[in-house]
Amino acid sequence: MITKTKLLRSTLAVALLATGMFACKKDVLEPKGASVPVRQDTLITFEGLPVKHTYDNPAVILNYKEADYKQLFVKNVNESLSSSKRIMSAEQATYPTLEELANIEKQNAANYPNFANLDSADIVKIKANFPTLTEKQIADNIGIIEKYYTKNLQYDVLMDAIDLSAEKTANAKSGFSTKTTLSLSDQFSWAEFWYLLWRPGGFNCVYNAKRKTEEYMNLYGYYGPGSAPAGHLDKWDAYRHCLWSTLMSKYYAQITGDKVTGYTFAHEFGNLHESEHSPMYGEPEKQMDLHNNQTGRVIFNNTSRVDVSRRWWWFTQRTLVCSSDDEYRDIAKAKMNVAIQVPFDDKNTANYYISVNAISSSSVEELVKLW
Repeated sequence: MITKTKLLRSTLAVALLATGMFACKKDVLEPKGASVPVRQDTLITFEGLPVKHTYDNPAVILNYKEADYKQLFVKNVNESLSSSKRIMSAEQATYPTLEELANIEKQNAANYPNFANLDSADIVKIKANFPTLTEKQIADNIGIIEKYYTKNLQYDVLMDAIDLSAEKTANAKSGFSTKTTLSLSDQFSWAEFWYLLWRPGGFNCVYNAKRKTEEYMNLYGYYGPGSAPAGHLDKWDAYRHCLWSTLMSKYYAQITGDKVTGYTFAHEFGNLHESEHSPMYGEPEKQMDLHNNQTGRVIFNNTSRVDVSRRWWWFTQRTLVCSSDDEYRDIAKAKMNVAIQVPFDDKNTANYYISVNAISSSSVEELVKLW
């Protein structure tokens, strides 16, 4: 069960005491130059726009940078730990699982407008929070308005993640590592967590793409009941990475209404994930995974477009048009069937497969150039 702390947040102190210690649990740090938090449910200014800030989150968090959040994270996690378990930086914490983070994000996102598919209820909510703006002004400033809600969602996700992270860090073995060999089913690395926290919807994009890929693997009978994911250094390994990357690109592009952003998200997170999780066979296996991830992004890029339509007379909507998940499943499987086998070394002691578009060379160096 996720521990909710939102009702407490509006009363939290946001300034440091003269001693450098904080006043109370779940404190909010005040960045240099930040104004004193105003009373909630009053008009404030966010990037030049007047906002009726009705949420429990302190208004000061709207100005937060990543460094502020990391400082807040360390402070609040340590308050739940014994002196022997306390961390010096956010890199040393044990983070929630991907599934836990996706659930946290999904539950909190329900409190805010869905900018991927705005409906009448969302418009009513926006007008209530920005009561002085006309409909045209809302349309003209929709990017800033979305950012306002994103900042609030970001804070909600972080505070709920802190509760879980403190518990997991307390139960973790002594000694810290900034990297892990765990899969996406297990704890996130610190770098993956902080990357996705700054990209709203990212936790669910990665999780849903992973879950859908595993569903298709089960469909083909490649996962047994209760077994660990199979397919290592073979064509199914290539298939899994390819399809996962395709679906990540698609799902994030659906949120942003921009296929380039979807492609970039899958590219950056895919590369980050391969760097954070050490493969069994080191660099050769990492190169295989990076290439298969890239092939999945190319598949998405070649099968998608964005249409712009007018939802109301004052507002336009960007909609991703692309293949269905089932169609991507079949495209990736076709690519898998013609994958190229490449030896690790001259002794040919281990092999792996590369999912490709139209490549005849079996040179690792040439294949790597493509991602």
